[in-house]
Amino acid sequence: MTDIGFLNNTPLEHGTQIPGRAADPVQGVGTGTDSTQTGGPRLNPVDQVEISQESKELDRHLSAMKRLPLVREDKIAQAREAIDEGRFDTNEALSQALEIMIEEANAF
Repeated sequence: MTDIGFLNNTPLEHGTQIPGRAADPVQGVGTGTDSTQTGGPRLNPVDQVEISQESKELDRHLSAMKRLPLVREDKIAQAREAIDEGRFDTNEALSQALEIMIEEANAF
């Protein structure tokens, strides 16, 4: 850890040892030995990660959502058809659209 300076942030020269307690040795790390040199098994630390079942399920659902289209062409076609036939331009449809817009605005 020769790249750590003291409290006054004075830079250390390359190779300078920092005074203090030496680090404790870690078995199999930094020894430079492997099975070809010692005849024994090579000791390498192994990182492992376990993915919970809930995370796997969430990933499956997110993947399915990503495959959905951004625009529902079928709904757009239905709305255009309703507009063309005059079924969309009603007070009820207007009220419903306004309620949705208000709910969405309040969500932010």
